[in-house]
Amino acid sequence: MGAEPDAPTPGKLVIRVDEHGLKPDLEGITLLKPPRENGMGHDGCLILSSQGQSRYFVYELDNDHRFLGTFSIAGAEEIDGIAEPLGAAFPHGVFGCHSNRGERPILLTSWAEISRALKLPVR
Repeated sequence: MGAEPDAPTPGKLVIRVDEHGLKPDLEGITLLKPPRENGMGHDGCLILSSQGQSRYFVYELDNDHRFLGTFSIAGAEEIDGIAEPLGAAFPHGVFGCHSNRGERPILLTSWAEISRALKLPVR
């Protein structure tokens, strides 16, 4: 289904469980739509959190939904997450995830750091 408020409602299968190692329990979905001038070369990313794997799966946000890779956050287990711009300290955004481990339930990581690990352009 379209995730934008004005998107049409018919659904379309874009990613299957077991593709690229994606396993249930899928707990969250995030749309990262950066400004066009960032030079990413596509419309952004679709990020799925696999709670059971404590990993995030990243796909291009376009018609092909090309698989871009996975990442995890050190110390995070049973996760959810979102990325948003957060001022001058994180001009490319920050990725926050919930962890069910330890005394720090929210972990923050620079989206630029994640982009570099996935070999995505950071501008």
